[in-house]
Order: sequence, then structure tokens, then C-alpha cells
Amino acid sequence: MSGHKVTLRTPDGDTTTLARYPEHEDATSHLYSYCLWDDNHDWGVADDYRSADAADGSKLSVTPAPIHRYYQPGNVEPDPRHGVLDWTSKTTSLDGAEFISCDSSNPDALDKSISANTVGVVIRGLNDYLDQHKVTEVEVPPYYSRIPDDHDEIAYEYDDSDDNMVGLNAGIIEAGIRVLNGSGRYPASEHVLHDCQPHPSVLERESHGAVMLAPRTADPAEA
Repeated sequence: MSGHKVTLRTPDGDTTTLARYPEHEDATSHLYSYCLWDDNHDWGVADDYRSADAADGSKLSVTPAPIHRYYQPGNVEPDPRHGVLDWTSKTTSLDGAEFISCDSSNPDALDKSISANTVGVVIRGLNDYLDQHKVTEVEVPPYYSRIPDDHDEIAYEYDDSDDNMVGLNAGIIEAGIRVLNGSGRYPASEHVLHDCQPHPSVLERESHGAVMLAPRTADPAEA
């Protein structure tokens, strides 16, 4: 499948693929977002948003490239996509899926901290994981305002979960949506929540990527 990739070239000439997108405008948006996110450089962005240069010789560029269906970051440093969470510098594997977990952080878009390892950006192997654990599909809330303000509230409750898992917190669902979209309105029709109870569920945005969401464990009083 044809698309575009965003690459970063350092002054030493090392090149890293930051992301791949099916649509050119998504790739240029990533480049522009990266320039806003990166506090270490003062980027000069080209008028067409296809490239950007820094004073130290670093360069960002958008070029044609084949893509995979799911978001595959080449850089596992803090994720520049929308600047929602901080990320670990290594990948984790679970039942065929590889993903990058979030660090504990307090993102600007959320009013409550997201615990480390509760949200993960899927790199590869999503189909294998879903083949093993998917139970059903669930629609996401149409607007952020429909997500409970109390981020500890259960926004999606599992029907027949075992292993003491009761569902997904509102804060986890909102964090997943923001990782795939950023702030502002989001196209709910492009999203689907794959219920994988009692294992981590998956929030997928068509042609953009997917995130794994850790289920909530019941409190002793709830069990």
C-alpha cells in the first residue's frame, strides 16, 4: 500500500523513520506537530510542510513510501504524535503483539495521571493478538464530552469478565482516543474498541493505528 513516511536526519547523517501514513496531509501534519513538540530545536518549516530544517543541521522530511495498515513508529523515544503521553524507550510483546508502553505522566489534555504501562502504541502483530483475544466490538463515545468527567469511573464495563477485571476506566479510553487524534473533535466513525476481556483491549483508528488499553482490576470491596 502506497503512502508517505516522516523521517528525521541528524547532523551526523543518521536517519530515523518517525511514522508512515496513507495520506500525505497526515504525514505533513505529523512533521508540523513534531516541530511544535520538539523543544530542543528551532525548526524552520517549508511552506508546503514537506520538510523542516534546524540550525544544527537536523532535517525532517516527508517522502513517498510503502506503508502497513497499522501505525509503525521507527522511533521509540517520546512519541511526538500529538504530544499526549510520554513513552518508554523499548518495546513489549504480548501474545503476538508488539507495543510501546506509556510512562506515568500527567498530559495536558487529561486532568488525571495515567499510570505507567496502561496505554501502549501497537507497532505490529495486532491481527494475531485480536485473533486470540477479541470478544466483540464496541463503538466509542461520539465526543469527548460524552466520556465521564471522573476518569476513575468505569466507562465500559465487561459483561462476563474473569480474573477480577471489571472494565475500562474513562481516563484510559480518553487517553487512547487522544493518542490517536490529539485534542479537538475526533471522527468517532473511524474508531472501534475491540473488547479483549480479560486481557488488554484495543482501540483502533482506521488507517492511523491502534493502542492497547489495560483493564481495571476490581477493588476488594467490588470483588
